[in-house]
Amino acid sequence: MRLRGRIAYKCLTLIVVAVIILLVCIDYFAPNAKRDEFLTHLPPLERDVSQEQAAPQNIETDSKLNRLVNLTDFKYEISNNVCRKNDKGLLAIIIVTSYAGHDELRAAHRLAAPQSKLAEMGMQRIFLLAALPTKEKYITQKQVLDEQQRFGDILQGNFQEAYRNLSYKHVMGLRWAATDCPNAKFIIKIDDDIIYDVFHFRRYLESLEVQQPTLIASQAYLAGYVLNARPPVRNVANKWFVSEQEWPRTT
Repeated sequence: MRLRGRIAYKCLTLIVVAVIILLVCIDYFAPNAKRDEFLTHLPPLERDVSQEQAAPQNIETDSKLNRLVNLTDFKYEISNNVCRKNDKGLLAIIIVTSYAGHDELRAAHRLAAPQSKLAEMGMQRIFLLAALPTKEKYITQKQVLDEQQRFGDILQGNFQEAYRNLSYKHVMGLRWAATDCPNAKFIIKIDDDIIYDVFHFRRYLESLEVQQPTLIASQAYLAGYVLNARPPVRNVANKWFVSEQEWPRTT
């Protein structure tokens, strides 16, 4: 079963690479083709999938990881100064939350959009990792360090890799972007299993600077798909479980 899982993971990685490359090729070779609108409005969900009972796979069950943690002793296991190396201001810094063991997905991102190409477009990309769990079998800290030595695009915190620790990873990435990339006009946050079009990113952000300069100058612009007035998930077996301690309100 483990071998079958690894094969399926590699197949998924190849599919992600192929789709990303296809999007880039379409954008590059068809500049005059009809463009979609910059923002796609997603339809409302027909059912509330957040409350489904099926327990997801690969959820960390260690009770220590389900407690709120005050990261007073936070530090970087791997720091990064990719923005400080850039003399010019950046249009955007892309921060990608990535599980440390997802080295193949990170490789897919680099293959589809190399850092050199992003630099030409006024962007930089960084992968946000946490400390390897003791049970990690597919990658070692030395391999992560070697990956950073080769590509220079990893930022790693000292909290443990776990789904319940994603919020800390988000805060780490945002804090790093705010302090180490002060000249970046935009921060783009995505996951490592997301397919994205960097050319679309650039067109959209540049259009905002032209069409809504006052909003952009206010430093209060935040874009995303908003789930409005949703109740928190109280089912402990659910991937998105939120305890009363974390959020006592009903919406």
